[in-house]
Amino acid sequence: YLDFGQANKPPDRPVYYYFGRRFCDSGRELVVKYDTRDRAFLGNTAMCAQMALLMANQAKVMDGSLVLDPFVGSGGITVACAEFGGYCLGSDINMTLLRGRGLSSRGHGYRKTTENFRSCFEQYGVLSHFVDVIGSDQHRPAWRNTMVVDAIVTDPPYGVRESPRKQGADQGTTTRYDTTDLVQDLLQFSLKHLRPGGRLVYFLPVIMSSFKEEDVPGHPMFHFISASVQGICGDLARVLVTMEKKLSDQQTSAEDFSWKEQCQNLE
Repeated sequence: YLDFGQANKPPDRPVYYYFGRRFCDSGRELVVKYDTRDRAFLGNTAMCAQMALLMANQAKVMDGSLVLDPFVGSGGITVACAEFGGYCLGSDINMTLLRGRGLSSRGHGYRKTTENFRSCFEQYGVLSHFVDVIGSDQHRPAWRNTMVVDAIVTDPPYGVRESPRKQGADQGTTTRYDTTDLVQDLLQFSLKHLRPGGRLVYFLPVIMSSFKEEDVPGHPMFHFISASVQGICGDLARVLVTMEKKLSDQQTSAEDFSWKEQCQNLE
């Protein structure tokens, strides 16, 4: 690597010479490949390509991994996981979006028949890694209790661009899904459906000025891996949380564990 100092007045010869060993490519070309501006199917809250790819890496998605996004939206995270060989499942309470119907996020009226999950995965050559999506309320998930996945990677709605909803008391109605309940449900769901050694990667909304790493809800059956803060607007931020389910011989008793205490800082 050659360093010529100031870019606007480069000298005839480099100021510094750097030598190193190349281990791998950066994969920056994938950010261009998955640019949401060119995507066949796009929702209002689609995850940007770079962040979705980073989340897939945090989850250690690799060839043959079974990946689930329980707040799948338009599939921006799952299609990034498919790039690394993951076989992708998704669920969401928004049936209109899952069916590729309703108003387009591109502002050209209603969605075309080509705007759907299948066309999105097909666009990037990963259709064989699209398993399916189902309509499901994450507060009352429809998945079988015996289902096990390698990674759960998701960006839950927390009321900035999309209001979090769950099934209401009456059939066909929805009500607000409080962040505390949402995170608690997500952790309990992950505890049940992740294989030992599998990873949970999700975003958590926080107030940047008061956020402390110990505020991130945990569980005795999970290893805390990281919490990476990204500013959104003013003092509002979101934290990319990565947790790994402990192996069977590392698991400890959770008899005295309280979800309420873990999530009290999310109020």
